[in-house]
Amino acid sequence: AGSLRLQRLLPYLHNAYVEVHDDGAVAEPCLPAGIGQRLGIAAGYGAQSYVLALDIALDHLGLAEQANRVHVGT
Repeated sequence: AGSLRLQRLLPYLHNAYVEVHDDGAVAEPCLPAGIGQRLGIAAGYGAQSYVLALDIALDHLGLAEQANRVHVGT
């Protein structure tokens, strides 16, 4: 979120994205709202964050039923 270059480029991308914060022990700043086509923010510990991001992306694609086999727990 601290990358100014990333913040400048995101509005020009045509792809939607999920912002991932994978270190639950360290509070990471989020990108400002309204930059690009953010579907959501996944925050957790390590791989848990990426599984949650995948679940958000599958839901966006209308494939949430296939994601029911995956449990993102704490």
